Amino acid sequence: MLKGKDVEGIFTTQLLQLGFRSLTGVVNYFRANPSFGHWLIITLLTALLYIVGIGVSDALVTSLTANRITPVWFPAAFTFSLFFYFGDRVIAGIILGSVLGLIHPLSAFEPPLLGWQIFFLQVIFTTANLVHTWLGNIWLKRKLFEVKKSPEEYKSWRKSTCKNIIDPISLINSFDRLKTSLAFITVALFAPMASAFVGIGGLVVLGKIPWDQIAYSWLTWWLGSALAIVVFCPMLMGFEPGSWGFRKRQIPYLVSVISAGILIGLLSFWWAYPVAYLFLPLLLAIVFYFGRFYGSLAVAIIATGSIVLTSLGRGIFITIHPNSSIVYVQIFSGVLSSTTLLFAALIKEKNLAQEMLLQSIDNLEIQVEERTQALLASKIALEESHAELEKLVNLDGLTGIPNRRYFEYRFEMEWQRLAWAGRPLTLMMLDLDCFKTYNDNYGHAQGDVCLREVGQLLQRCLHRPHTDLVARYGGEEFVALLPDVDTAGAIAVAERFLTELRALALPHQFSTVEEI
Repeated sequence: MLKGKDVEGIFTTQLLQLGFRSLTGVVNYFRANPSFGHWLIITLLTALLYIVGIGVSDALVTSLTANRITPVWFPAAFTFSLFFYFGDRVIAGIILGSVLGLIHPLSAFEPPLLGWQIFFLQVIFTTANLVHTWLGNIWLKRKLFEVKKSPEEYKSWRKSTCKNIIDPISLINSFDRLKTSLAFITVALFAPMASAFVGIGGLVVLGKIPWDQIAYSWLTWWLGSALAIVVFCPMLMGFEPGSWGFRKRQIPYLVSVISAGILIGLLSFWWAYPVAYLFLPLLLAIVFYFGRFYGSLAVAIIATGSIVLTSLGRGIFITIHPNSSIVYVQIFSGVLSSTTLLFAALIKEKNLAQEMLLQSIDNLEIQVEERTQALLASKIALEESHAELEKLVNLDGLTGIPNRRYFEYRFEMEWQRLAWAGRPLTLMMLDLDCFKTYNDNYGHAQGDVCLREVGQLLQRCLHRPHTDLVARYGGEEFVALLPDVDTAGAIAVAERFLTELRALALPHQFSTVEEI
């Protein structure tokens, strides 16, 4: 259980959390299982959302907008987001929703439209809605792929015949990088232009738009679709599991920003004070303290409120020219959303850079630790190898006891030490007589065995193995070095040598020396 003020519980609205988790699960499930039944469900869901979006958009049509062109086209946001997740599997739903949803708005034209005119506009408007959705998604996904993948992979993808990426989330979130956020804003601005040309062109052909209102109608259509995409799609396309939670210590900030937002809204759209752009620093603060999701949610709320209140004739954007009022509030909402998106991308990139730096530091520390351990292990192995080498260098290869080199080194060291202290040092030379005769008669192999056994015997006779020394001096000659041993002690060691040699009883029938 987490305790302490440094680790506080996440305060989350349970309904919102459950809703987003369910939505995430449903989206992932349908994206991973493209069967006919799932396609049918996606089609019906798309059509339903499209019809609802048309109804909400049509409700915003007022005397401020000419030729029944809505100030914000909500279906553009729904279809763009659904196409982003499911690809061309939503095309049938867009067509079905457009046909059913446009029946009521088209029937409200004055004078009433004829049957063939309704059919013509159905085809034109459906085509217009598909054009900006398809073009915008293809271009945006290309940018996502370009940012995420290597140049070689991107070139290979561009040459492929299937460029409709159905799984863009596996590449990168559209709003995690400044480059992709700029690409999204560019798509939101330019893709609806094609839609506006097609839709307004159809109305002009039927003579439903006077020539003096073509430019304004095209601008309103374009801004309505662009505004829907740039304001609402970041909330629909950019949500991530866990992005809706915030900590208890952030509650005072939440209360503050809500209070400030209500105050700015009242001043701007109720009492018409020119302070609407104070929403901008407020939105940046929301992004900084609460994250991109809440920033996008706040943008959607502010933009919707601004458009609704302006459509009702309230706020600072109301001018003597009704046509200009809607354009001004559309531009205002677009500026808020674009600035918030770019600021959120900068924050995300900064956080990612910090995470990468911390990860690099951690990796560097791990590498340094690994290299240090490797160096220590190498040092220990080197020291062991050096000690083994020293041991081999100082040992006689035949007898296994110290050789003459090591004896001379020890003799010089012991001589200086004991001479300075005025203490005794015994040096004893041992020679195997008639050893040449032994080799000639028993063979050199047996002679080596004899030397080995004598050397090992002499070493076993030492009662102070870490102090006393027996070494092979050369050929059949041995030497004993006994520090701190006086004459009596030397005689005792010599007697011990003789006793053990007698007990060894190595045969030498050709010796000319008498028995010891």
